[in-house]
Amino acid sequence: MDISDILGLGRGRSNILSGTQQFSLIDTDSMVKRLRIREEACAQGRLGLPSPDSESLDAMEQTIVNEIEAEAQTQYGRYLENQRTYADRAGGLGTQTLILQIGAAASNAATAFASRTHSGSNSLYLMRKEVMETEADLTRFREKHQLENRPARNIGSTRLKVGFLLLILLFEALANGYFLAKGSEFGLFGGIALAVLVAGLNILIGIAAGRLLAPFVTHRNWVLKFIGLLSILSFLVVAVTLNLFVAHYRDAMGGIDPTEAARTAIITFKTSTLGIADAESWLMFALGISFSIIAAMDGWIMNDPYPGYGRRAKAHRDAAEDYTREKEDLLGELEDIKKEAEKTMNDTVRDIQVRQGEYEHIITMSQSVQSQMAHHFDHIDTSVNTLLRIYRTENIKCRKDIPPPKRFDQSWSYNRPLLQEDFVSPRQRNQNADAVSDAMTEFPKHQQALNESYLKAMTEYRKIVEMTDQDFDNGKT
Repeated sequence: MDISDILGLGRGRSNILSGTQQFSLIDTDSMVKRLRIREEACAQGRLGLPSPDSESLDAMEQTIVNEIEAEAQTQYGRYLENQRTYADRAGGLGTQTLILQIGAAASNAATAFASRTHSGSNSLYLMRKEVMETEADLTRFREKHQLENRPARNIGSTRLKVGFLLLILLFEALANGYFLAKGSEFGLFGGIALAVLVAGLNILIGIAAGRLLAPFVTHRNWVLKFIGLLSILSFLVVAVTLNLFVAHYRDAMGGIDPTEAARTAIITFKTSTLGIADAESWLMFALGISFSIIAAMDGWIMNDPYPGYGRRAKAHRDAAEDYTREKEDLLGELEDIKKEAEKTMNDTVRDIQVRQGEYEHIITMSQSVQSQMAHHFDHIDTSVNTLLRIYRTENIKCRKDIPPPKRFDQSWSYNRPLLQEDFVSPRQRNQNADAVSDAMTEFPKHQQALNESYLKAMTEYRKIVEMTDQDFDNGKT
């Protein structure tokens, strides 16, 4: 929307010319025709009017003046309305509150830093302490058991190992189910139900031996090492005994009651332990022993084979990972607070600069409209005098012996209203300029204060990161 739209000019009035000017020009040719100025001038001239001693405008002259003055007053009123709009817009662009926002952003960030480090330091201190304690415990354990030259081993993924155990459990259960289906009144499904129990016992015995008993074979203490060897032998005896009995049970299931088959298996197991007639029963025995040993090996490598080493190493690793994650989260929070404050401060400075540019544009537009209004007043004078000159010239031509009034030689001048020098007051301009200057001066100071409070918060965390065993022993925080 341009200024002519705001002032409501350029609309189809009979006294003005349509166009793109800020203030539309008076259409003098149209007024001459519409008011019949030439005809009225000649008619009055033939009558010797206005009289030679006339000192005031006659009716036609006054009509010309009144119509153009009315047009000028209308446009001047809209000019004032437009200038008040500029003044209101300039008044609404104050930057004092924005300057306060810059300082508030830095201050709020400093408060957030202090609050976050107060709570964050406590949790980070406890986690750092746990790391130091688990590390010290691990170091003492390694020194005591002469493990300084190797780290704790954890071969492969625990999930993979557990999955492997479930897989061999399933495979053995299906294989045993096939073998035990012989003589079962429920066939294959009945055999599988019984086989799951047998397979579960084999796997459980194997895991217990591999994870709980076998590691003692590697222990530095010869007593525990000997106990470990006895445990492995005990595991083999139990595994062989269990699977031999199951093989005897399968031999005895030739169509008899399961309870009776169990009694028969006990008798044959006692009287002829290796007297198993069916080849499939021996195959079932071999599979059971194999899967139990495989489970024992899987349990053995599930963690470090040296008793207690893997557990301590895992405790230290978990503590270190938790501590590192917490430290990164806390430092990330400080960084986020700093970035948010910097964004607020930078956005506010840009807003101040944008407002200053808009402020200067408003002043320029106000001054431009004021200048054009002054030029339009000149145009009003010219238009009125042009029409009066046409009227008077035609009037003189039509006069006979009566001379025209002496005032016909005088020019008319529009009594112009005052064009206010500054709709946007100099005081307001100075305040805005000072505010922008203050903002540019204070911004680096607030930015420095933000960086200092950020570094201070970082230092609080760094103190904890750099703490030694002696610091923790002395209770230093």
